[in-house]
Amino acid sequence: MSKLKRHFGKLALVQVGIFIVALSVWFFITTRSYLAAPTDGDLYAHTWSFQVLNFCVFYFPPCVCALALLLLTEWLLLRLLNGKHVVGGAGLQNFPNHGT
Repeated sequence: MSKLKRHFGKLALVQVGIFIVALSVWFFITTRSYLAAPTDGDLYAHTWSFQVLNFCVFYFPPCVCALALLLLTEWLLLRLLNGKHVVGGAGLQNFPNHGT
């Protein structure tokens, strides 16, 4: 378990990299399909610059928050399973019937 804890930073960077690649591919595919469709009256919406701005304002922040929450949860679970004290001292050694 301590090896995993030591390498958590590297594994987190790999997750961030996979997240960025997946989000970029998703953005490119959905934007390309939207821009290929006939216009729906909003000509300004059928430009790459508007779609990038829309993505950065409405989609990117919630996705980053979700990734941060996922990484924080993984880090807390790793500390909990490793027996270290987490917030409030809720390590596994403090649970009833642990180790019996």
